[in-house]
Amino acid sequence: MKKKLFPIFIYVLIGLTFLACKSSQVTLPEENFKFQILQLNDVYEISPLEGGKVAGMARVATLRDELIGKNPHTLTVMAGDFLSPSLIGTLKEDGQSERIQGLHMVETMNALGMDYVTFGNHEFDISEEALQERINASDFEWFSCNVRQKKDEQITPFQKIKNGQSRVVPDYIIHEFENAQGKILKLGLIGTTLPFNQAPFVHYEDEFASVRKTYESIKDKADIILIISHLEAEADKKLAELIPEVPLIIGGHDHINMKIDTRHNYITKADANAKTVYVHYFQYDFKTKKTNLYSELKAINAEIPTQTKTQKVVDKWQSKAHKSMLKLGYEPEAIVVKLNETLDGREATIRYEPTLLGKAIAKAMLEACPEAQIAFINSGSVRIDDQLSGQITQTDILRILPFGGDIRLSTWTGADLLKVLDIGLHTNKGIGGYLQYDGLYQIRNRWYVGKEPIDPARSYKVVVPSFLAEGREANLDFLKEYPFNDIDTQKNIQKPNDIRHILIHYLQNHSLEDE
Repeated sequence: MKKKLFPIFIYVLIGLTFLACKSSQVTLPEENFKFQILQLNDVYEISPLEGGKVAGMARVATLRDELIGKNPHTLTVMAGDFLSPSLIGTLKEDGQSERIQGLHMVETMNALGMDYVTFGNHEFDISEEALQERINASDFEWFSCNVRQKKDEQITPFQKIKNGQSRVVPDYIIHEFENAQGKILKLGLIGTTLPFNQAPFVHYEDEFASVRKTYESIKDKADIILIISHLEAEADKKLAELIPEVPLIIGGHDHINMKIDTRHNYITKADANAKTVYVHYFQYDFKTKKTNLYSELKAINAEIPTQTKTQKVVDKWQSKAHKSMLKLGYEPEAIVVKLNETLDGREATIRYEPTLLGKAIAKAMLEACPEAQIAFINSGSVRIDDQLSGQITQTDILRILPFGGDIRLSTWTGADLLKVLDIGLHTNKGIGGYLQYDGLYQIRNRWYVGKEPIDPARSYKVVVPSFLAEGREANLDFLKEYPFNDIDTQKNIQKPNDIRHILIHYLQNHSLEDE
């Protein structure tokens, strides 16, 4: 009899255990909340690069759609620099007096589904009026804790005006995600920008103090706080030490991908022009308040199809650009030269070392100004971020040097030359102020012009773009104090004094094989 009762006892025990578990479900640990962030930074080109092999905003849109399909809790964020510079941005729409100045980027990002952006320093390349129009036209939200508008001696936050309603561009964003159980996760985003572009209508608060202050003001309002930063990597590291509580700094400005483990948190930057993007996968435990993060760098290439909606916007702007170039007197498809060599205009190359493209531009400047012995060009003038070979068209030249601009002549001492070389090749390595040059060379750490080493007391004739002459480049602002003369390039090469015409003339008349 006892043997028969034992199995019955076991079944009853299992049943009671099941009922107990069922009745106490509300006390079980809550599920982790998963969300993801698609990161872009420093995007100036809307179409694929390198012959269609890489990049393309319509491809990014496809990736975004795929991410949302897997998890609707997905945000797309831009860590600054998109309104300028680009070839399309420097052109004019048919019948318009103003340049496009980033409108093509706003419309493309609207189509893609951008959620949030912070200012990059290049957002202030364009006019104050154009910037306001771009902010107003954005379907996405802008935010920054250290960028302010300076108007009539008043310093106030920028405004976004939509449907006749004006509201402040905030210091931070609190984005709320809600899961199927109605649980809300609050994500805080703080934006900051390096104080590089000193446009007269912009005021910068200290980037470190303002982020710390904003963090303190929202740390009790959000479950997770991230920083969206447009700073140089070293500044991001300082920010990471200052606020170790944030798990991730989504960064921009440096143009090459990196993931930095600071011991406290991570700093990530994707490659410029959406050649790569970062996807950040978050998992947050409501009970322990712990955040797990996995970040994946994804290549944007021809394996990713284009999204139709965004591609239509891209095609529209490419057509407008074609018409504008024709109106400027350029023949977009006209072949300038056929090359066996490759001209490397990628920022990961031209901002770090001398290149054939940089040398060709400098040689073209010397041809247009034969009085000069030495030519310098800041690598930031080259915006193509691409490699070119084979048939080079006039469109390619405009993509290389979208800003155009004249060249100017000055007389410097050898001491001046050595100072500029030290800054331009060492201090500015990795940024737009890295200098490409011709007319001098180095042997065993000693610089030569012709057959003679540079004499600090001797005078030398130097030709540079107007951007450098006006002291607008990082760490080379002192050049604006030097005397510069205009150059009559019509006399020398029968072309207007515009660096694009100068380069076209040089490529049409010289071989690069011996460069």
